[in-house]
Amino acid sequence: MKKILLIALIAGLSVVRVTADDGFGVKADGNLSNVLLSGMSDANSAIGLGWGLGGYMAINFGKYFTLQPELHVLFQNSTLKQNEIDHNFRFAALEMPIYAMGNFIFSNKNKLHVGAGSYIKTGLTGKDETMNRDLYAKPDANEAYMQRLDVGLCAVLGYEFSFGLQINAGYRYGFANMLKADREVADMRNQMVTLGLGISI
Repeated sequence: MKKILLIALIAGLSVVRVTADDGFGVKADGNLSNVLLSGMSDANSAIGLGWGLGGYMAINFGKYFTLQPELHVLFQNSTLKQNEIDHNFRFAALEMPIYAMGNFIFSNKNKLHVGAGSYIKTGLTGKDETMNRDLYAKPDANEAYMQRLDVGLCAVLGYEFSFGLQINAGYRYGFANMLKADREVADMRNQMVTLGLGISI
């Protein structure tokens, strides 16, 4: 399933035209992330601070509409409190969001952009530092605690100065139940808020 989704994304991007009006850029973000839980009455999730780096391609359709695929490497932290134990989760992931954005251009050539879209993300590493446990590995003959693949919705609000510097805020909400163990009775979904800077090239 992961291979099919990745191939579909790459194929879709490969047929999009690139013109002289299109642009590229880089981003650096701070993030706050945790998980939304159901079916786990003895647990709650605390927000943790992380960061990410990435790049984007701005495919412009006139002045006021942009299709913007991005590729990020994310580092996320959160705490799952369960049975009086604080499990400190540390993740690294590769994420590809794609935004459809509307652009509002001011007289000084600064620009406000508002966008929404979807993302796909795959975990590279995941560790419960409290228990020294790989969250993606199968312990003995048991199921791994979490799965790597996530998909969901994303939104972005940004302001770009005429010289290319951007200030961006974003939100992600995951559709996938990230649990593999006990997923029949419990649900764990990702959410993340980001704030960062970008520069158009």
